[in-house]
Amino acid sequence: AIRNLSHHKARTLLTLLGVVVGISAVVALISLGSGLNNSIEEQFEQLGPNRIFIAQNAGGGFRGPPSGGITLTEDDLEIIKRVNDVESAVPFLQKALPVKFDDESVVTFVGGFPSDETEKFFSDIQTFEIDQGRFMKDGEKSVVVIGSRVSTDMFSKDVSVRDTLKISGKNVRVVGIMKPTGAQDNDNAIFMDIEALRDVTGDGDEISAIMAKASENPAATAQKIEDELEDFHGDKLFVAYTSEQLVEQIGQIFSIISLILAGIAGISLLVASFGIINTMLMSVLERTREIGIMKAIGATNKRILLMFLTESAIVGFIGGVMGVVFGYSMSFSLASIGVGFLGVSLTISIDPLLVAFVLAFSTIVGVIAGVYPAYRAAKLDPIEALRYG
Repeated sequence: AIRNLSHHKARTLLTLLGVVVGISAVVALISLGSGLNNSIEEQFEQLGPNRIFIAQNAGGGFRGPPSGGITLTEDDLEIIKRVNDVESAVPFLQKALPVKFDDESVVTFVGGFPSDETEKFFSDIQTFEIDQGRFMKDGEKSVVVIGSRVSTDMFSKDVSVRDTLKISGKNVRVVGIMKPTGAQDNDNAIFMDIEALRDVTGDGDEISAIMAKASENPAATAQKIEDELEDFHGDKLFVAYTSEQLVEQIGQIFSIISLILAGIAGISLLVASFGIINTMLMSVLERTREIGIMKAIGATNKRILLMFLTESAIVGFIGGVMGVVFGYSMSFSLASIGVGFLGVSLTISIDPLLVAFVLAFSTIVGVIAGVYPAYRAAKLDPIEALRYG
C-alpha cells in the first residue's frame, strides 16, 4: 500500500495536505482554548479557595465591574462585613480613564482600593507582587502603583518610580511597579486609593466589585452574602461567587467554545475526505489492469478491498500525525507570541487523549473515504480489467 501511494507522490502529498490542514486546525484550536482556560484557572486558584467575589447580577453569571445600572455601595460593603464567617471585605472600583505621561496620552483601566488595605490585599494574592518601589500607604491620595506594561510598553518612554502621571487631569506620583502577571488587563492597569479615584471620577460611593475572605466554608458564606444583599435591596441585584465556582463556570464556557471550534475545524476534514476519495478513485482507474491480473492469479474481492482500504487508512493516519505535529507547533508559537506581544500567558501542554483521538479520527476518515473506491476495485470483472489499457 505504501509503495502504491509513493508511485504518485505529488497527488498523495496534496491529498495529505487536506488532512494535515484539518487536523492541525482541530489540534491548534482545542489546545489554545484549553491553554487559555488553564491560565485563567491558575490565576483564580492563586487567589485562594476562600475568596468570594461580589458583583452586579448579570443574568446568572459573574460579569465583573458593571457597565451601568445599580452598583454596589458602601452600604453593601458594611452589610457584607457583618455577615458571619466573613473575615474581611475589600471594595474595588475600576474605571477606564485617560492617562498622560509627558506629551503622550492613552486610555487604560484604573483600579481603586482602600490604601490602608492595599498591601494586605495584594500580598494575599500571589499573582500580584511588587517589582520596584512599594505599595501605597494609608492616607496617600496622590500616588499610584502601575502594572509592568504601563512601565515599559504603554508609552514611548519607560515610566519609572517617582515619575508623575496625569489621570483625568490629576497629577499622581508612581511609588511602585508590579511584576508581570501574564494577564494583559492586570499588567496594563494602574492602582490608586479608591477615594482618590472617586474624587477624579465624581462617582460618590460607587463600588465595582467586592472581594471578601471567608474564615470557613466559602460556598455557604457566599450564599449568606447573597441572601443579606437580597433582603436589603428587595431583589437579587448582586451575586457572590467563590473562586472555585468561578473556575468551574469558566471551564464550562471554554468546553463549549472548544467544541464549537473543533466542529468548525472538522469541516476542513470533511473537505479532505473528498480529496481522499478522488485520489483513490484515480488510483482504481489507473490500476484497473493490475487489479485484473491480481484477480486472474487468485486475489479475492476481500483482498482487493483490504488493499485499497489500507491505502486510504495510511493517508488518513500519516495526515493525522503530520497534523498533530503542525497543530502543536502552531499552538506553542502562538502562545509565545501571546506572551511577547499581547501579555497573555497561555499554558499549552500536549494532551495524550487529544493526540489519540485525532489520530484515530483521521484514520477513520481515511477508511470511510476509501470505502467506495475500494468497493469499485473489488467488484471489477477480471476479464474486462485485463482488456483495459
